Amino acid sequence: MLTETTLNQLLFHYPAIHQLPADLQHMVCQTAVTIQLPPHHILFNEGDACLNFVMPLSGSVRVVKPERSGRELLLYRIRPGDSCILTVSCLLGNQKYNARGIVDRPVTAVSLTTHLQRLDTARQLLLDVYANLTLADFRRARLLPQYHVTPEWVLYHLTQHETEHRGQIQEICAYFDATHFSQTDLP
Repeated sequence: MLTETTLNQLLFHYPAIHQLPADLQHMVCQTAVTIQLPPHHILFNEGDACLNFVMPLSGSVRVVKPERSGRELLLYRIRPGDSCILTVSCLLGNQKYNARGIVDRPVTAVSLTTHLQRLDTARQLLLDVYANLTLADFRRARLLPQYHVTPEWVLYHLTQHETEHRGQIQEICAYFDATHFSQTDLP
């Protein structure tokens, strides 16, 4: 059972819970548990069954695809208010993970376990969230004035990312032919 503070944080970061029918809201609140995860904790690994739907309230998790060489290709990060698309896919398709989730910064999260009756709750929550998304929701972040993205901004952040992640950008660029992209293709 969630404390009032945790419940308020959950509703702030995941407002779609407000839109669930009252019985489902009650079930989420009664069956969810708060978890604390330290840095470098493996949240899920390749080949693992999906046992939880985790909704971060603080911290961050990076989702990576391990390579045979031992390196990792960063796919995305999960922060408060985000859903892990890989977890969503695994839950809805009853599949195993094909990537790894590693805690970057200490995570406080609300977790729904996938016991049979709880899985339906998580599925309904996810479907409700995605059913209400519009094209405007996907584009909103790019249209905010404080996120004005220029080619210079992209170059600077790619360089920063390259510095922080020891050459992963070069590996990604090797897959794509950069000459096909023109300045008009940039947002």
